[in-house]
Amino acid sequence: MGLSVCSDQAKVIRDGYLIWRGTDIDNKHNVWSASKSYTSTVLGLLVDQGDCATNTLAADYVASLTSQYATVELRHFATMTSGYDAVGGAQTSTPFDPTTPRFVPGAEFEYWDAAMNQFANVLTRIADEPIEELFKRAVADPIGLDASKWSWGDWGTIDGLVVNGGAGNKSKGISISAREMAKFGLL
Repeated sequence: MGLSVCSDQAKVIRDGYLIWRGTDIDNKHNVWSASKSYTSTVLGLLVDQGDCATNTLAADYVASLTSQYATVELRHFATMTSGYDAVGGAQTSTPFDPTTPRFVPGAEFEYWDAAMNQFANVLTRIADEPIEELFKRAVADPIGLDASKWSWGDWGTIDGLVVNGGAGNKSKGISISAREMAKFGLL
């Protein structure tokens, strides 16, 4: 059974059926950190396609990671154990500008938005397209997400590709209706 957090956009799903809904379930809302689940889904898609593995080194795709983050694997970003830090900290407006690591990869866990945004950048390089496009083609369209009821914010074009937000902060993540989010949740 699932229940969203805002009563006007609330819905109750039981055994895959909508049994109650609020009045606002079809309006798009920013889902902030829930965007991280969509970002990690893209990692799964890329692994399934054979484009990478969870032990793929992020620095193989983003050169700025080479000096201080050479041993960070995709699994470290996905599990928030990368130790990645950017100039300005977790909520920085410059998540792609690496600074001194917070810890050795795999040694600790830290819920850190800058790391998830850099993760989205790495996944974009592996996919060679915005992760929103890959997600749309491989997940959203096949499960019937209404394209007018969801969107994925971005940081703009970086090194030739649009980079979607991996963390959801700074309004760069997923905005989606409760109804469409329930479809993704049922997947």
